[in-house]
Amino acid sequence: CELLRDGGGLGMIATNTIAQGDTREVGLEQMMGDGFASPRAISSQKWPREANLEVAIVWLRRGSWNGAHVLDGNVVTGITPFLTVRGEVEGKPYRLAANAGKSFIGSYVLGMGFVLTPEAAQALIEKDPRNRDVLFPYLNGEDLNSRWDQSPSRWVINFRDWPLYSESAPAGYRGPVAADYPDCLRIVEEKVRPERERNKRTVRRERWWQFAERAPALYATIAGMERILARALTGKHNAFAVVRTGIVFDQTCPVLVFDSAREFVVLGSSVHREWWLGYAPSLRTDPRYTPSDCFETFPFPASIDTLDSIGARYDAHRRLIMSTRHEGLTATYNRFHSPDEHSPDIATLRELH
Repeated sequence: CELLRDGGGLGMIATNTIAQGDTREVGLEQMMGDGFASPRAISSQKWPREANLEVAIVWLRRGSWNGAHVLDGNVVTGITPFLTVRGEVEGKPYRLAANAGKSFIGSYVLGMGFVLTPEAAQALIEKDPRNRDVLFPYLNGEDLNSRWDQSPSRWVINFRDWPLYSESAPAGYRGPVAADYPDCLRIVEEKVRPERERNKRTVRRERWWQFAERAPALYATIAGMERILARALTGKHNAFAVVRTGIVFDQTCPVLVFDSAREFVVLGSSVHREWWLGYAPSLRTDPRYTPSDCFETFPFPASIDTLDSIGARYDAHRRLIMSTRHEGLTATYNRFHSPDEHSPDIATLRELH
C-alpha cells in the first residue's frame, strides 16, 4: 500500500473473512482509516472452482473517492470496512461492561476417546457407581439443532482439572484424582493419550487425561443454576434454547448464563438476528455465533421486565411443536420461514414471534 501514489488503486481477492473480526481490524479498517476508500466491492461470492470457499473482491484507492460506490452490484452511498453500506452510524461495536461474564464457549475436549455412547456410560456406572462422578451428558451444537428435545446424544469422561495421581498432586491437595476412577482412566489412556502425545502444545501432551480447554469459568458461573440459554455455534437460524445444567457443553455450543424468559425473547428477536448477521465471523457461508463478537457488544433495551410472559409462552409452544413432530430447531425454523408452510401450529409460532 505504501507504494501507491495518491489516486493510485489496487484490487484484492481474499476470503470473505477479510471483512470480519481481527482480520478486518488489521486490514481494511487500518487502510480506510489511513486515507483509503473503496469505490467497489463484492462482499462474498463462491469461488468459481472446485474449492468450497467464499471470497471477497475489494477495489481500493489511496485518497478520497467522489464517484459512484458499487457494493455487490448495487450503487450505494459508501462502503465500510465491514463491506457493508455506509450508514448514519459507523465503526465497530465495542464489548460492553454490562454483558461481561455472561457468555461462554463450551469445553474443547480434543480426543474422541473421551466420548461415549449412552449405553457405554451406563455400563460403566453399573460396574462402579462411583464412575458417575466423572461421566456427564455431552451436548454439542448438532444435538441442540437437530434433536427434538435438545438432549445430548453422547456422554463424556470428564476429569476436570484433577491431578493424575495422588503422588503427583500439588502439596496440600486433598481432592480426587483421575486414578480414583480406573475404568474411565483406562479408556482415556488407551484412546486419548497416544493422540495427545503428538500434540504441539506441551500442556496438552502432559495433561492428556484432561480436556484441552476445560472452560472452568463457564462451569463455575452456572454452578447452582438450573437452566441457561444455549445455541449452536453455526447455523442459518438465530435459535436459542433453554437448556438444563449438570452437563458438559461442547465448544460448538455457546452458553449465555440467563435463566429468565426475558433475555430469551431479546436474543431470539429479529433485532438480535440482524446484529448477529452483521458482526458474526463466518465459516464458508455459515455465520458463527461467537459471544465476543455477537453478544458482548450487543446493547440490550433499557427495560425488558415485561417480556417474561411472552417468552414463556413462545418457549412452551415451540417445545410442543418439536415434541409433537419430533423435529429439531433447524427443521422447525425451516418450516417457520417457508412461504408454503400453513400449519396452524407454525402460524401460532409466527404470531408469538
